[in-house]
Amino acid sequence: MRRLFLTVRLLLFACLTLMACKKNAAVQCENVSQCSSGQACLEGACEDVECTSSTDCAIQQFCGANFSCEDGCENNNDCQAGEVCEDHSCSAYDCRDTNLDCATGEFCDTTTGQCYSDASHCGECDFLESDTCSDGAGDCVTWDFESTTTCDTDADCEGDLVCGDFSAYFGYSKHCHRDYCLIKCDAEDENACPSGFTCSIIFKEDPTTYCFSDCGWQQDNDHI
Repeated sequence: MRRLFLTVRLLLFACLTLMACKKNAAVQCENVSQCSSGQACLEGACEDVECTSSTDCAIQQFCGANFSCEDGCENNNDCQAGEVCEDHSCSAYDCRDTNLDCATGEFCDTTTGQCYSDASHCGECDFLESDTCSDGAGDCVTWDFESTTTCDTDADCEGDLVCGDFSAYFGYSKHCHRDYCLIKCDAEDENACPSGFTCSIIFKEDPTTYCFSDCGWQQDNDHI
């Protein structure tokens, strides 16, 4: 009886061992899509690895050829904000995108990584005097226009607005106004305008597109 019991125990142990071996056996594969998450297909079998992409690694690390995390970077996503990946190394940059990295009124020079300003946008001009901008850039556009309030002199206007006679242009008489230089732009070019400006049509009857912003508000709040 004891011999029979011992034989049964040995058979049970052998079965459990065989089941464990089968459970732990590597899955055969031809590509990584046949493996579980966290595994790679190595020499025809799915094996556990430290990483399969750089998203599995810490910041400023990337997944190397041997599926382990290595210091450095593979692309800009592996670096901190404000850094760029060059030769597997993260380094600081000033700008890569005008709207994301530069202050209002500035452009990004992607060749140097430097933001620069362009004073021609929202420059001062007088629509009634010359209808042009002093530096020859852009068109002088009347924007801050008080159509509901008449005036006789500049003293009747608020802030930096001045009194002007628009009877020859819009059918109004004397009204307070402030004029700005707006630069023409190509709406298809996403980098045509400085940060804080959009390339859009200003007047419904005129299809010309300008780099537009609320110049008065921008100036009054020291953004440009």
